[in-house]
Amino acid sequence: MRLMIVVLTALVLSGCGSMARGVTEAMMAEARRPVIGRCEVEGSSFVGVGGYQRPGVPLKVLMVHGVGDYRQGYSDALAAGIARELGFGTRSRVSKQLQLMGPLTAAGRTLPGPVQQPLGELKVNQYQRHDGATLEVHELLWNPLTSHEKALLTFDSSADLGRQRASLNRDFKQLLNAHIADPLIYLGPTGGAIRQSVAQALCLLRRQRWSQLAEEGSWQCPVDATPSAAADDPLVIVSHSMGSRIVIDALAEISGRAAADGSRLWRDQVVPVYMLSNQLQLLQLGRTAPAVAERRGQFCGPKATSPAQRQLARLEIVAISDPNDLLSYSVPQPFIDRFIDSRLCPQLTNVSFTLTTPVELFGIGQLAMPMEAHKGYLDNPELITLLAHGLVASAGLNGMRPCRQLLLEEG
Repeated sequence: MRLMIVVLTALVLSGCGSMARGVTEAMMAEARRPVIGRCEVEGSSFVGVGGYQRPGVPLKVLMVHGVGDYRQGYSDALAAGIARELGFGTRSRVSKQLQLMGPLTAAGRTLPGPVQQPLGELKVNQYQRHDGATLEVHELLWNPLTSHEKALLTFDSSADLGRQRASLNRDFKQLLNAHIADPLIYLGPTGGAIRQSVAQALCLLRRQRWSQLAEEGSWQCPVDATPSAAADDPLVIVSHSMGSRIVIDALAEISGRAAADGSRLWRDQVVPVYMLSNQLQLLQLGRTAPAVAERRGQFCGPKATSPAQRQLARLEIVAISDPNDLLSYSVPQPFIDRFIDSRLCPQLTNVSFTLTTPVELFGIGQLAMPMEAHKGYLDNPELITLLAHGLVASAGLNGMRPCRQLLLEEG
């Protein structure tokens, strides 16, 4: 029996291959017990993506992926679902494909001259509504920056070693190689380029609209401070997995530089970030806390004593986790106070949202598919409804589960 459990666990954890899933589901089919998905909210109410739309200007959404070998189109189901929920019935015939570029750097220094380095790919779609409103979805693909370093693991996946491994161990090893490398790479020198990738994407959102973008080509954020009509367009960020850490780090860097230059470009901006499968705490391990922490009241809100020194008007964090996702962590408020720069004016809401149905393992306990939980955020219909409409507006919508809310006292 123990051997059977070990095999089943390996199959479930591997999350790769229809054979593993098929065998597991067949052996546990009779033991399945359907459960009603739960939604528990801790913190203040939050608005959805649609709540940030303003008349006459496009609503912009930036999608940022996490660990793994993602390809273009990874956010299509999520983007289309949000668009449908908000009544955007028409999508652009073609996607605009842009190669993000940046100045060449070495040892943390920007090198002089026209030489550039690629910083990832951006795919842009526009959705339109009958009332003339538009939604622009920007899908960032940063993992080309890590592919050359992941190549160091290629020998480990060679046909020769593959033949020597048991089949399930081979599948599990491929999964580990695909997912464990990205966090290690991010903590090294390449992490700076990944943050630049997000920064370039955000710069494009602040300076360009759909009609100004070429259908393909390269784009680099200009160094001049020429005002842009798009600078005040509302923007929303949706991150998955390690993308949450990347986004917060990138926002801290670019808003800090803007504040140091005396610019109000980011200081008056409210930036909502919906973190799907958050990993802020995991990727804080081994890092020092920011120099300015636990001083939110000094920079934020109507009673702030140093409002001119803030970097954002408000960073609205909505951290959404499936409790069965082994790679996600709900965010405690003390973590935000200690490890997020107070000048970003962070505001936190945690959402516990089950995406998977547990199964009984022959009477010894329940198990939910961990990788299905980790990947399921991107196409779950109920979660898409919650993302589109927010906690208040989604209540009572057809097919939407009720959410129980626990408010926290002001501090």
